[in-house]
Amino acid sequence: MMNPKNYFTQEHTFASEISEILRKKILFNSILRLLFFIGIFLVFFLMVQYSVALAIILASADFIAFLYLVVRHVHLQQKKNYHDAYKKVTESELKACEHNFDDFRDGEEYINHRHEYSFDLDIFGKGSIFQMLNRTITQMGDKQLANFFHFPVLNKELIKKTQAAIKELSNMPAQLLHFRATGKTSEIGIEDKEQITQWASTVSFVHGNKVLRILSFALPILIFSATIAAFIDSSLSTLVVILFLINMSIIGTNARKINKEHNQVSNFLKVFQKYHGLLTIINDIKFNSELLAQLSGELTHEGNRSDVMLKKLTKSVSAFDNRLNIMAAIFLEGFLLWDLHCLHRIEKWRVGCGQQLPVWLEKVSYFDALVSLGSYSFLHPDFTYPEISEDSILVADQLGHPLIPSDKRVNNNFRIEKKGEFVIITGANMAGKSTFLRTVGVNLVMAAIGIPVCASKFSFKPMKLFTSMRTSDSLRENESYFYAELRRLKEMLDMLEKGEELFIILDEILKGTNSVDKQKGSQSALEKIVRLKGTGIIATHDLALASMADEYPLIIKNQCFEIEIDNAQIFFDYKLYQGVTKKMNALLLMQQMGIIE
Repeated sequence: MMNPKNYFTQEHTFASEISEILRKKILFNSILRLLFFIGIFLVFFLMVQYSVALAIILASADFIAFLYLVVRHVHLQQKKNYHDAYKKVTESELKACEHNFDDFRDGEEYINHRHEYSFDLDIFGKGSIFQMLNRTITQMGDKQLANFFHFPVLNKELIKKTQAAIKELSNMPAQLLHFRATGKTSEIGIEDKEQITQWASTVSFVHGNKVLRILSFALPILIFSATIAAFIDSSLSTLVVILFLINMSIIGTNARKINKEHNQVSNFLKVFQKYHGLLTIINDIKFNSELLAQLSGELTHEGNRSDVMLKKLTKSVSAFDNRLNIMAAIFLEGFLLWDLHCLHRIEKWRVGCGQQLPVWLEKVSYFDALVSLGSYSFLHPDFTYPEISEDSILVADQLGHPLIPSDKRVNNNFRIEKKGEFVIITGANMAGKSTFLRTVGVNLVMAAIGIPVCASKFSFKPMKLFTSMRTSDSLRENESYFYAELRRLKEMLDMLEKGEELFIILDEILKGTNSVDKQKGSQSALEKIVRLKGTGIIATHDLALASMADEYPLIIKNQCFEIEIDNAQIFFDYKLYQGVTKKMNALLLMQQMGIIE
């Protein structure tokens, strides 16, 4: 089994060495380029006094060498940018090996206080599950990954297909790094699928305009013919000027429309270039898993690879950008009607492939999210791919929270065998109740997504998850803390009454009222959950609630987290035991902090 840390260390060292070699080559190339540029003028002025023809030949040779060095500089810089990005990606993974996920986006914008479970389980935000997993390099991929967590799959077959895809990706770390480094070399400010989709589905003013199409070919042929003839008969030079002015007037008349088209498509150029690189990587890999093979198969159009088709578009848009060079634009427009030809090529591509472009972007974003999950799986070879059970609701051995490092994590075994079974967990303050609830919830979400969970064994029945752990008041909505709790409970009970299968996680319900009401209300709420066949866990300090196991011995079970008190010292082992807790620590903690005598 490959050691992730060793692998990333090796790859980081390799990328650093290549990047340094390329830096030196770029420096040497820049010096040569400067010398050849100076040499163009120096050679010409030194040799022109002996032979004009020789001076022109040598200066031209210098100029050709200079152009070669310019092209070579661009090529070397692109390679260095890639290896710098590769180095940065491996650095992030080495930090992740140490449980430092600061380099990854935390998804704070996806926090939803009203979601069924994501807010309670710290799915999004600083130090969240999302940040631990997120390696996406596209904005759409980032959203797709968030959707995995907001709307996990409950279809057994699709979960199995996703597991197979993640397993396959986790076995190709080199391709995952290549994909991410390629995406990192092109940081783009705009990646709006809606805007691109709208652009792809519209047509420009040149579409179907036969007059402009005929003129765009006829006039350049005429002006070049007239130019050649003018060398023979200088009187024809006037015709060249007239044709030149006609061409410029055509461009000028349509300048506003051309500029609008150019501004729009030019804004998308970096997006197209980035996705071309990513599509090339996906299309170059032959996948075995059904999900990935299907995805790859959908990245074609009329027998052509999507990356090949998108490359044609990027070339056309890049050619259109030549109009930004004023000197080149005068020649290109006056002699070739360049803008019309570029627009026609882009329009032809848009008519043929425009409808496919949003589909390709969507598929890349989906693959981007899967790359994050595959990278996470590679980083955790000790984690387990869940089994899907037809009978037991949840069977987990050595279950732990994935955000807690292995040297600090305390794992527990946990079981809920049948639908309608409920576990009441009691324990002292800080003994581990809330952390354990989040441990169960987080691993259930990850299991439904199709990725490995933090356990040595994990079998589950896919069910919708609902939690009530961190309700809060809302001044904006004029909602008290207690009312927020009641609203949350009602949402959950309404879903049960509609017949939905829920796995419920509750943490000290009805915290916002007095102890008498809390006890009676908690018991009544749990009784109703039991009647409606709700399944799950509730953590509480209320030992009276644990007595409900006597009334429902086949449905409700008691488990607890215990503490050891030695004089004024409290020891936590964070292990889950059978039964009801016998020790509380609130008074002792208050004494230790000097709150009471």
